[in-house]
Amino acid sequence: MAKPKILAIALALALFASGCLAGSRELSYDEAVNSLNSLLKGVSYSDDSMAISGSLTENPVAKQMPGIGAFPKSVLGLGRVNVEIFVSTEKGTDDLGAIKTDSWLYHMAKEFNSQSMRVNERTVSVSIRPIASGTAADYIMTGEYMPDAFSPSNMLWGEMIASQGIEITLEEERLVGNTAGILINPSAYARLIEEHGQASLGVIIDAVIAGEITMGFTNPTASSTGLSCLVSILSEIDPADPTGEAASAKLAAFHGMLPAVSFTTTELVESALNSYLDCMAMAYQTSVFIDAFRDYVFIPVGARQDSPVYSIGKMPDEKRDALRLFIDFCKLPENQKAAKELYGFNYHDDYEGVGQQMGGDEIIEATKIWKATKDASKPIVAVFVCDLSVSLAGKPLDELKNALYNASSYINSSTYMGMVCYSTDVSIRLPIGMFSDRHKNMFLSAVGSFEAEGNAATFNALAVALKMIAEAREDTPDSKSAIILLSDGKSIKGRQYLTMKSLAPVIKGMGVPIFTISYNTSVPELEHIASEFNGSYVEADVGDIVYQLKSIFHAHL
Repeated sequence: MAKPKILAIALALALFASGCLAGSRELSYDEAVNSLNSLLKGVSYSDDSMAISGSLTENPVAKQMPGIGAFPKSVLGLGRVNVEIFVSTEKGTDDLGAIKTDSWLYHMAKEFNSQSMRVNERTVSVSIRPIASGTAADYIMTGEYMPDAFSPSNMLWGEMIASQGIEITLEEERLVGNTAGILINPSAYARLIEEHGQASLGVIIDAVIAGEITMGFTNPTASSTGLSCLVSILSEIDPADPTGEAASAKLAAFHGMLPAVSFTTTELVESALNSYLDCMAMAYQTSVFIDAFRDYVFIPVGARQDSPVYSIGKMPDEKRDALRLFIDFCKLPENQKAAKELYGFNYHDDYEGVGQQMGGDEIIEATKIWKATKDASKPIVAVFVCDLSVSLAGKPLDELKNALYNASSYINSSTYMGMVCYSTDVSIRLPIGMFSDRHKNMFLSAVGSFEAEGNAATFNALAVALKMIAEAREDTPDSKSAIILLSDGKSIKGRQYLTMKSLAPVIKGMGVPIFTISYNTSVPELEHIASEFNGSYVEADVGDIVYQLKSIFHAHL
């Protein structure tokens, strides 16, 4: 009689185990939506969107760029004649953190300053401010901060700045050698060779469009590598008219097959290491020290990235002489040798570069085409999720409002946008709708209604935003979706509040990336959310949010 009992127990254990296995697998989209609806039965939220007016709302003008303090100097020069230089991050970052290979120019500056060289009996020095080339160009073109000199990754940024009527003088064409390119894994490279006989840029473009390989790309309005590759792709498609209709049409087809566009090379590397990409746009110097890429094939494309040096505005003779001394110091044979052996520069010197002769206006037009073709690939459905907990009360809330007022100007009219606000309770402030003039004014009115109180029910708010996206997808099934979460603190805990653990399977099953911005503080929980759900995490002062949102819109929306 014991045998049937044993069999029953075994069967029960097997069923339990199979249930656990089923629970551990990734949910399908439909299963995720059903699970979301079940979770929302325990979540209290209101729809206050009907109280929001669509009448015209004055849009206060605020600074677009964050305060320059967001990008601290890695080297502080103390000479009587000091030259402040904006320097691209792959060469000017200090080596106090985890990455030790992006600090060649940091060390050059430290050594140069220690020698107390003189011009007209006055000691000279340089200050180094590491900053992404696209961001640095934005500071200069908006006039919100002018350094003495600028050393971007490539000359395309200098051409763009000059086209805006800003005085900029090329002082040195090549400080240290580098090139952008496409980094492709060995198996994908072998497939291209077998099927097409080569792995040229043209073959790669066609293979991406045909769905034969997947490619990661960086935002060309921020990344030098992305910009180099963009002008090279357009030139490859139609050398006679790289910004014409034929090039734009094929770029749109290429864009439609990109799984994601990263804001920066750092984001792209993280994405490549955490997911499957056959190839990615990347500078050689970035790739050479990453163990995971040792067997990858590097194909140079785009403009050379030789770190030119420009003076900005009317530079005094003493400063120009000091800058020349620093350039000559960097170009000493022993320093160029160190740049190659220790930092990965000065390879692929036989590559001449593509797009070098593009004028600034044409380069700017290329970035506009990139943005237009990216937006045309699929409709975008996005929801702002805004933390209005009591810690924001007063000036921080006013500053946040102004930031969102100004950020709204970067949302395209074809984007479907909604808004959820939360503290202890959750409220829908703006239904998802195409960002027409009326919907934009409803957005501005919703921002104007912000009041800070209570705690932060973050995951309840995310669940409501996901429900809005699920409903919007019924009308726009072939759409890309995203959530932009802005918060300044941890989420509240309690029985009536959802958690990361309870909501994670739903978010993954629905495939909605979450981009998080923590304002005025570091929030590890937000960093975890962005990392877990294919977004990006940014720590921003309230004054920095406009620029960070602009960057997210350009790269992802």
